[in-house]
Amino acid sequence: MQTVGHQLRTRREQRDQTLDAAARATRIPRHALRALEDDRFDDLAAPVYARGFLRNYAAWLGLDADGVLASYEEQQAVRQGLALGVEPSEDEGPVRLPGYFQASPGALRALTPAQTFLLLVTAATLVVFMLSVNRHGEPGGGVAAAERARAEQVRPSAAQAAPGAPDGDRAATR
Repeated sequence: MQTVGHQLRTRREQRDQTLDAAARATRIPRHALRALEDDRFDDLAAPVYARGFLRNYAAWLGLDADGVLASYEEQQAVRQGLALGVEPSEDEGPVRLPGYFQASPGALRALTPAQTFLLLVTAATLVVFMLSVNRHGEPGGGVAAAERARAEQVRPSAAQAAPGAPDGDRAATR
């Protein structure tokens, strides 16, 4: 079985193209093209980049992009199976991961007990905060708001002060 990288390199060489020409035409960085041809997919930032680069590069080379991506997925499955200690055999076909490594579609939507607990604690905290804001009129109300109200009642405003009386607050700030 030829690897994906070998297929890409062989096709590029058949078309008598350099990596630099391929990089200019596809706008895929040269180092990424080299990684694809060397089957070093882990050198790319994420698998989604590998798939996108493979699709564009295969199309530019005139290869069936879907076929190249299918080969890539199969190659990655075999590689991951080997990492898990599963040995491929010639008569079984591609390596399939055991069922306990494959998530069921419904399992992805279910919350774990820990996630449910955190969600409930967050909701309760939000409700307590909102009730506190409504009771005092503003966040951080309570003692600070009461102190401000008391200070405003004690200190007369500038309009209430006698016209000839010195304004101690204004003199201190000047």
